[in-house]
Amino acid sequence: MLQIPELLAPAGDLERLRYAINYGADAVYCSLPEFGMRSAPANFTPEQLTEGVIYAHARGRKVYLTMNTLPTNEEADRLPEAIKAAAAAGVDAFHIDVMDGHFVPAISFGTGMVRTMERLTTKPLDVHLMVEKPLDFLPELEELGVKRVSVHYEIPGGPEAALRAICAAGMQAGLVLNPETPVESALPYLAQISQLLLMTVYPGRGGQVYLPGSNEKIAAAKSLLQGQGSNTVIQVDGGITPGTLPGAYAAGARSIVAGSAVFYGNIYQNVCALRSEKAKP
Repeated sequence: MLQIPELLAPAGDLERLRYAINYGADAVYCSLPEFGMRSAPANFTPEQLTEGVIYAHARGRKVYLTMNTLPTNEEADRLPEAIKAAAAAGVDAFHIDVMDGHFVPAISFGTGMVRTMERLTTKPLDVHLMVEKPLDFLPELEELGVKRVSVHYEIPGGPEAALRAICAAGMQAGLVLNPETPVESALPYLAQISQLLLMTVYPGRGGQVYLPGSNEKIAAAKSLLQGQGSNTVIQVDGGITPGTLPGAYAAGARSIVAGSAVFYGNIYQNVCALRSEKAKP
């Protein structure tokens, strides 16, 4: 494997990646030091990243994205204050994305962040595993007292084993459907899950825009669940703002995940604004 830490150097970034691939690198590590807790690296656009990954995959190569998942010192200092503000504003739980760099290209917070959150709040922790092998993560999540763990329908081999293991560990299980996955895919698993998480953006990157057609999919999921006599709660994740929340709620979503709309700006005011939108008729 060839590591190219200078991939984000000014100009020629994609050419460096192509050079490594063309000269036989089995994989390329793309360092993303500016990622931190933000939604995108400062010097590498999503379009550039996508083009580079496509180029590598077309030639049978893998691209591993390595990034600093720890917050900066300033952000770390603000984390307890941010969690306290969100809790005071009335959030019901904290939703934590865990990514492995395989199921989705990005790597996000690991179980270390779950452990940190467990120390910072008494609110329930709702963990979303965007990983290929969720079974590897479950023992530690059980140890930490996580309330709910959601896994993707699309993982290799399907979600059955992971859902069973989550329930056996005494945690609530959730099933996640990517935007392209039909809601009917959840039918075989309804007896095992307490939550159906519909991605309203493509997983793996924050700050995206709410996808068109999401409200129709939420409504279809609500109809399916009602037809089965299921009490499974519909959760939505991605692109939630005061402008998109009312439509999602009206369509049937009852658990709303919001990231950028909460933590950018005044957290207390942001949460109150989202709650006020949900309360509108």
